[in-house]
Amino acid sequence: EGELDLLFEAMYDDYFGGQSSATVETVPPVQEPQVR
Repeated sequence: EGELDLLFEAMYDDYFGGQSSATVETVPPVQEPQVR
């Protein structure tokens, strides 16, 4: 779980440029674009 979490965090950080770093913990993969 930790490894996957880290991987997702890194992916999100690279994808959103570290803008949604805090949202990564609450928002799942790019499956809910309406969150914004």
